Amino acid sequence: MEPRREGWREWRVRARSLPRCAQRGNLAWPVARQFSKLENLQHQDRACLPAFVPRARWASAHGERPRRQKLEPTVLALLIGICALFGLAIGSFLNVVIYRVPRHESVVSPRSACPSCAAPILERDNIPVLSWLLLRGRCRNCHEPISVRYPLVELAGAALFAGAAARLGYNWDLPAFLVLLAGLLALSWIDIEHLLLPKRIVYPTLITVAALLVLDVLATGQWHRLLIASLCGAAWFAVFFALNALSPRLLGFGDVRLAPVLGLALGWLGLRYVLLGFFTANFVGAVIGVSLIVAKRIRRDQQIPYGVFLALGTAIALFAGPELLAPFQRFS
Repeated sequence: MEPRREGWREWRVRARSLPRCAQRGNLAWPVARQFSKLENLQHQDRACLPAFVPRARWASAHGERPRRQKLEPTVLALLIGICALFGLAIGSFLNVVIYRVPRHESVVSPRSACPSCAAPILERDNIPVLSWLLLRGRCRNCHEPISVRYPLVELAGAALFAGAAARLGYNWDLPAFLVLLAGLLALSWIDIEHLLLPKRIVYPTLITVAALLVLDVLATGQWHRLLIASLCGAAWFAVFFALNALSPRLLGFGDVRLAPVLGLALGWLGLRYVLLGFFTANFVGAVIGVSLIVAKRIRRDQQIPYGVFLALGTAIALFAGPELLAPFQRFS
């Protein structure tokens, strides 16, 4: 028993020399690497150390691969799968939002029904994507075609949620960006169909994203990121408000409402992401707009769904931002 007590005292001395964040257990893997240097501890001393230390210490000491490196990809894959399934379910709800909000109907009641015959949709016919495939895109009651929008929105929700999980991992800000992507998906489709960005979607999205980011700050203490995000949201609102005041036909007020949501989210990632999102949205919008004008699909004075390009620029900055900004790292 005497060697075990000596090992415990040595562990306490070593733990006091580590940074405070590691002593609190926030950085388990760096702490494990520190303990891998304690080669003088005997085998019977393993019971004296925290649970994560013996695995990493003895794995590194005996040439074995630490178990944490095996579990981390598995946990991340599980998170991506869960978010993808959750995105399918949210996409099914977003179909209701896309159909009812522009018509000023409740998204809660009544239950979903066929747009052609108004027959209530059965529970077995309400499974995302699968039900549409089994019914071959037709209503079970009247056999009228069901829009392909329904499975596309559900698949887009799954892809966006899985992509956010893969990019952000199991971090506190993941829920905020899931809410953001869900809101942008609904707003983009409504903007395509109706040239409208309803405030019934914009304002709840803004409030929810802001609240979730505040929770992130309370958990991590990164108040500087919240300050930068708030300033970016305010700056985007000011710029878009000025553009709307100068030319209401050029920029609708729905885009002005949406601007602080995007500025807040991208500002949380960093100022460079704000600039990247704004530049990408306008670049893609200009390319597509000019292409449609040249192809005579739209007129020069015809409005375009600018909210779609804002959402697309935000998504590109989120998913491809690190790779697109990497060449400019030397200038920072």
